[in-house]
Amino acid sequence: MTWTRLTRAFLGVSLGLALIGPAFAASSLTSDFDVSTEGWTHTGASVLQQVATGGNPGGYLFVDNSEGDITYLFAPAKYLGNLSAFDGGTVSFDGNMLGIGGAPYTAAGLDYGHLRLTGAGMSATLDLLPSPGQPLQNVWSTYTAALDAASWNKSQADWTTLLSNVTEVRLSVEAMFGNEVQGIDNFAISPVPEPRTWIMLAAGLALVAGVVRRRR
Repeated sequence: MTWTRLTRAFLGVSLGLALIGPAFAASSLTSDFDVSTEGWTHTGASVLQQVATGGNPGGYLFVDNSEGDITYLFAPAKYLGNLSAFDGGTVSFDGNMLGIGGAPYTAAGLDYGHLRLTGAGMSATLDLLPSPGQPLQNVWSTYTAALDAASWNKSQADWTTLLSNVTEVRLSVEAMFGNEVQGIDNFAISPVPEPRTWIMLAAGLALVAGVVRRRR
């Protein structure tokens, strides 16, 4: 086989891998609440329901907390189990404070935006909002955090163990002392963005092919 044919063969394989590679990557886990509550549950809310319009866009999760216990939202089963494929990815949600009736609640580790992952006999908590953790009122905002050991203050070994068997994903939506109404939309756990390794490899081989052709 000549160098030209060999290079073309490598180029073909590389391009093929670049095209089919994303099919083997983990897909994002998302809840857009366009149709239902999608299995999300709660503690502390007086009302938890899906609203068909007014979200970001489409439907959203309506949470009325008429000053009871701290209100937490619990993710459904699709967010549980082995999440190892999402190590290094991101977690995010959209929030909108629809109504307020009290003073800000800023208890460390418990207030709005704190997300806790539990599993394998341990847990990790991260605040997705900057201090003091108050969502904007009557406007949708997106809150995002990295899903990695350093961000969640865990050793890589513990983080890997936790992600291998997640048994609970809990989000605090407690922003006020007093009555409050929150909108939640587009909760997502996403994998690391698809690297461009294959594309770069294909480009490099294409350059080699061009050099070989010119030398001939």
